[in-house]
Amino acid sequence: MIAQNIARRYGKAFFEIAREDSCYEIYFNQLKIFTELLERQENLKSLLRNPVFGPDERRAVLEDVLSKLAFSPMVTSFLLFLADEKRIEWIEQILDSYRFLVDEAQGILRVSVRAAHELSPEMIRGLDETLKGWTASKVEMSFEEDPSLLGGVVIRIGDTIYDGTLKKQLMLLQNDLMSWQH
Repeated sequence: MIAQNIARRYGKAFFEIAREDSCYEIYFNQLKIFTELLERQENLKSLLRNPVFGPDERRAVLEDVLSKLAFSPMVTSFLLFLADEKRIEWIEQILDSYRFLVDEAQGILRVSVRAAHELSPEMIRGLDETLKGWTASKVEMSFEEDPSLLGGVVIRIGDTIYDGTLKKQLMLLQNDLMSWQH
């Protein structure tokens, strides 16, 4: 919960900067590149979190890395600030928070769909139209195949999950039958 609050606060602050600069996507892409770099480079990630190294050493390494990436001065300053404040470890959550705010400002709703099998183009169109009708937003869907679902779909919109799977329906039926027996 604390990390989530921190991520929201920093994500919102950076969003306000990006709004002033009108650079939502540029900044997002650069932060995403850095986040992915940290995931791939475990040594860099460890160094930035390790208290054995002083703040000046960590900052020098980060400055060197960022200079090679040629990020905008604003993103570079933000990442250095996060490192100085010992918040760099929450960059992924900050990025998620920032993405949410950018999407909200641009009227975009990101939807994650998990299905037991690949959805037909007709099903995707129908789902897209339904979601647009619910939200009056531009919908961007990502899809994942998950055979463990047996049938149906799980739709995730932000923190809300709509579970329309066969597995879920069977579980509900089982619960109803068990409560009926007692």
